[in-house]
Amino acid sequence: MKYLMLAAVMLLTSCGKPASASEINAAQHDALEIIGVYVDSTSFPYGTPEIVLYKQDNKLGGTWSFGYPNPQHFKKYPYEILPVESIRLTPNGDLTFSILWAMNQRTGRQKMFHHFVGQLHDGVMQGYFTSDWPSLRPSPIKAFKQAPAELKPDIREFVTARQHSATEYKKKLDELVNCQTERDRLPDNPIEVVGKWSKVDSDGEHEWGYEVVLFRLGNTYQGWIEDFSGLIGDGGIMYPLYDVQFDQKNLSFQTHPDDFVVTYKTIMQGSILNLKNGGRISLLKKIDSPSTKEVWSQYQALKIKCE
Repeated sequence: MKYLMLAAVMLLTSCGKPASASEINAAQHDALEIIGVYVDSTSFPYGTPEIVLYKQDNKLGGTWSFGYPNPQHFKKYPYEILPVESIRLTPNGDLTFSILWAMNQRTGRQKMFHHFVGQLHDGVMQGYFTSDWPSLRPSPIKAFKQAPAELKPDIREFVTARQHSATEYKKKLDELVNCQTERDRLPDNPIEVVGKWSKVDSDGEHEWGYEVVLFRLGNTYQGWIEDFSGLIGDGGIMYPLYDVQFDQKNLSFQTHPDDFVVTYKTIMQGSILNLKNGGRISLLKKIDSPSTKEVWSQYQALKIKCE
């Protein structure tokens, strides 16, 4: 902002008239010092990491993207532009930074970071990554600085476009996480987890079956049923329970998948839940109950969508 004001004052005093919008925008662009755009093409054609580093308002900033030049891989190019934060570049070329990204969880999206440690010498950036989710950490990179002529339409427009996309990504992610935090806040009424029952079978590739979670909120019983019918690891489809009736032995409830009403009636026999849906019967075995916070977060994610 101070660069913008200074430029406007200089234009006013030197020309004797107010600065135009285009002149002010030009002054704002001048506040952006581009360190470089670095591309590692060694993993082509499977993907091309791109790192942008710049300095603005005496603070280092940057972006990370993983481009797929073949449109058959992804419709967008590059595939997500992520903010680069906590950048530290020493005079001798030691470089560290963190890449902000989001991991999809059962209850929403969770902020994660990839952490880079390496060097930047003579236009070459190389180093390795660790990650908050190790199995998804990026591969080591050796990225070369791109000549301005290689960046279209113009290096300054190229960098500011990346900067804008990364800023929007962080803004939307912050809004999403804030929504999830408010949504998952425990209610004033006490929560008692009654139990979790499960019977899920598999053939090594696909899985099928049910899980039922029941809890009491104040004087009412609530919960969900999860219907497994797909690949292992994909999880099932969760449906909240309605019209729950429970007397410590008999449990009945309804679900509303695809606007249909499905009624379940069950009988508890020790640790076994005899789940009946029309002519289908499944014997679900009681397993370790999830924590109160986990139950409430998953239930709220069913009822309230943060998008």
